Amino acid sequence: MSLNKQKPAIRILGILTISILVIANTSSVYASSSWGPTLIVNTEAFQQIDGTDTSSNYELRFGNTGSGLILNITANQFEFDTNLEIQGTASGRTIHAQDRLTSSGTLVFEGAASGASLYVADGFAGSGLEDCDTASTSKLLWDATTQRFSCGTDTDTGDADQNLFETIAVSGQSNVVADGTTDTLTFVEGSNITITTDAGADTVTIAAAGGGGGGSSFSGTGSLQEFFDNRYVHVEGDTMTGGLLIDVGTGNESNSIDTGLALEVVGTSSGEHLHFGRLLTGSGQMILEANDLFSPASFFLDQNANGSGQLIDSESTLHAAMIIDIEATTKNTSGEIVNPHILFGHNDIFDTNLFRQKADTLYTDDDLWVGETASGARVHATDSLTSSGTLSVEGQTRFKSATDSTTFFQVNDTDGGTTIFNVDTTNERVGIGDPSPDGKLDVNNTDTSTAVVVDQDGNGIGIDIDTEATTVDVINIQADTLTTGKVIDVGDADSLTTGTGLIFTGISNSSDTSKRSLFHLENDNASADSTTVMHLQQDGAATTLFADTDGDGIALDIDSEATSEPGIRISMPTKSASDNPHILFGYDNMFDTNIFRNAYNSLTTSGSLAVDPPGFDVVYYDDGTPSYSDNTTEARTSIGTAFTLFSVENPTNDYIYVGLADKFYITYFDIAVAGAGITLAAEYYNGSGWSSVTIEDNTSNLSQDGTVMFNPGGDWSTTTIDAEFTSNYWIRFSGGGGNLTTAPTAYSISPTQDWRFKVFSQAGDTEPAFFVAPNANVGVGTGSSLTAKFNIYTDNAFNNEALVIHTAESTGTQDIFKIVSDVASTNDVAFRIQANGATFSDNAYSGAGADFAEWFPSADNGMTDGDIVCLDTERPGYVKRCSSSQLRMIGAVSTNPGFIGNNGLEANTGESKALIGIIGQIPVKVQGTVNIGDRIGFNNSAPDGVGGQVNNGSDAICIAMASHSGNSTGTVNCLLALE
Repeated sequence: MSLNKQKPAIRILGILTISILVIANTSSVYASSSWGPTLIVNTEAFQQIDGTDTSSNYELRFGNTGSGLILNITANQFEFDTNLEIQGTASGRTIHAQDRLTSSGTLVFEGAASGASLYVADGFAGSGLEDCDTASTSKLLWDATTQRFSCGTDTDTGDADQNLFETIAVSGQSNVVADGTTDTLTFVEGSNITITTDAGADTVTIAAAGGGGGGSSFSGTGSLQEFFDNRYVHVEGDTMTGGLLIDVGTGNESNSIDTGLALEVVGTSSGEHLHFGRLLTGSGQMILEANDLFSPASFFLDQNANGSGQLIDSESTLHAAMIIDIEATTKNTSGEIVNPHILFGHNDIFDTNLFRQKADTLYTDDDLWVGETASGARVHATDSLTSSGTLSVEGQTRFKSATDSTTFFQVNDTDGGTTIFNVDTTNERVGIGDPSPDGKLDVNNTDTSTAVVVDQDGNGIGIDIDTEATTVDVINIQADTLTTGKVIDVGDADSLTTGTGLIFTGISNSSDTSKRSLFHLENDNASADSTTVMHLQQDGAATTLFADTDGDGIALDIDSEATSEPGIRISMPTKSASDNPHILFGYDNMFDTNIFRNAYNSLTTSGSLAVDPPGFDVVYYDDGTPSYSDNTTEARTSIGTAFTLFSVENPTNDYIYVGLADKFYITYFDIAVAGAGITLAAEYYNGSGWSSVTIEDNTSNLSQDGTVMFNPGGDWSTTTIDAEFTSNYWIRFSGGGGNLTTAPTAYSISPTQDWRFKVFSQAGDTEPAFFVAPNANVGVGTGSSLTAKFNIYTDNAFNNEALVIHTAESTGTQDIFKIVSDVASTNDVAFRIQANGATFSDNAYSGAGADFAEWFPSADNGMTDGDIVCLDTERPGYVKRCSSSQLRMIGAVSTNPGFIGNNGLEANTGESKALIGIIGQIPVKVQGTVNIGDRIGFNNSAPDGVGGQVNNGSDAICIAMASHSGNSTGTVNCLLALE
């Protein structure tokens, strides 16, 4: 590198010459500008001028990821982020290397050091060197006469006016080579320009400072640029005289700038932020691209003066002045559009929008107010269309909503907004005087005028109602608040001469056999407790109500939902059964059976009363051949001979037919032999064939007693089966859907619940006091789980004997209770109890307890199970816990005795007593080591009543049958063996 003496302007030229050599072939330049906006100019390369950011460094970058020249704002210096190699001659007043300045040739100093070669490996050292401490003004001088370095003073004078500190990043193709990690080249003659290389950081730093005036320039290949010319900007605060023309050389635009413009871009101008103080114009297209997901606006106009924020002046006759296109509108969870085409606001509150949601339709999900007249081929409002003046519709009127509404169309009065007319499209209803109509036409009148008036002056029908309804009323009249008036008033019938004053004639020629009512009176107000639905008054001696049933139907059918009132109540003046019973029953006009009230809470009949549960009229078994077996007789018994329901041989075609003259919905099976492998199914006769019916099977596929419930369809019809000439309603059961392995048999099959007779003792009882099941089992106090022939149940709160046999027998040897069986012999008395309490049994007594215990009086109230007890020497006949070896042990407090004696003391509730085991196996408290077979006796080291192992010479109470270890108190099972 050659070092030449130059003027200050030349010094900058040398520095910038190096920069130009480095960046001559760069693909992108990042620079700073003193005017605000950021400008990106796209050519084949990529240049950016950034002058708004005063806190970040400025860079000249070479290549996509290569080295660069950095202006370090903080340090106010230029820095290379790689090595700087200069191929050729580098000259200047001052050349500065941060760490090391090397040369593959000769370093030439023009002047006193001419012809000399200088290499410094680490640094200058020697007695002739002086220390220059003043960094801002001192410099190191070489004196050729004295052959030594000395300190001089650097002044801020001269004709250069610069203060530069930048870093140049060097790419891998540079020719700059540094010998050390860092080298500094400093220029002399009052210059403060240095070039520093850093091999570790791969940078070259050029620093220059001066305080004079004038200008500096640097030259590149074939060009000369005056660096401090006012036409160019470099750092923040710089200004430029004249306009700036950026020409990318497209060839189609003018390459001269308009005199009225500050900036003209020939081609495309783009950038992250373009700012214009007053006016932005373009002769072609202006495109704004925004890829920031979090930016609220791609194009932002901030009008702070009293003018229009945006004015679009279009002379186009073929295209729209403004087009807004979005991908699709999106709604939030509240159903509001979050990305409308246009959003309007006031004082930063944006709450009104316009958007397109479907073809040829402009929407807003907010209110739209038209101050004057709104007209058009179609005026559409999603929620509400209101008018403070006249709403005029010319031509055909049509109201249609995109979604149904209960208030689609309303007409309100002017004195308070009361709805006079309302159209409910959700339920397809119209209300007059009712904003929430309940019917297709709902008329609500709140004043005393007539709600609906039909004035028929001609000889015609006033109201003609033609309904196609099949399950609801034709006319329904409600009078919820009526107090003294009439629901229906036929006020004037004076002209009536023959016929009936009020007649309802119902004629039905339908062949449908389902039930229907020709005359129906109903009070549907549950609060009208004193309302009588129908009142008949007969002052004469004739029949008040006569039901003449000529067909095969029910004469009087009462269905009551009352829970605290009777279904039928009959009151008679006297209790004579012969003349006026409450109910008189007869057959073929022979009335000989009655029921009447004879005394308080007493129902009486003068005849006999039999409870005979109903059975099926016919029960057939079809084994599929077809061959029908009549099991009607067997099915109507409960303890007779069991009969087969399905056979194992051919279960697929087996059927059980059950028939009754009336419809039924339950069948009870009293199972004798539980079936296995059955999948029970049912069918009913529909008039032409058999249809399946869903069942609720409580028999678990005929494996246990229970009911099978079903509900056939309305087409259930009667028919005949085999030789049964009487037509019945039939249900047939099949069991071939499974893999039948055990044929079920039954004692009975009946169309009834799973009980025969119930007696409840009190109103509100949930369990009967007396119950007879279909299998002839009887229950007292329960109606469930009747596993025995006679069952007695009491709950925990009863606190009395469940069974008491009270006899006045005075002979003690008279048997008062017997159990007879055929085990030992026919009618053998296996167990009996005499009146004196003696019991006799054919076999031994068996119980869970193991010891024989007796009741003893005791004053020791602290005794618990397992305590060893002794005779109380202070109280004859009393016992207490053993507390001394001198006391006589008699047993231990029994835990679960098998036999109990001295029961008379136990019955004496006023006596303090204890149940003491004296013979057999019994748990006993012990401490210490106890082995099986050890003798257990008094233990001096243990609490009262706690024993332990004793030697052969000591008294023992029992022999241990289990082991124990440790000093804690435990229990072991002992065999009482009193010594």
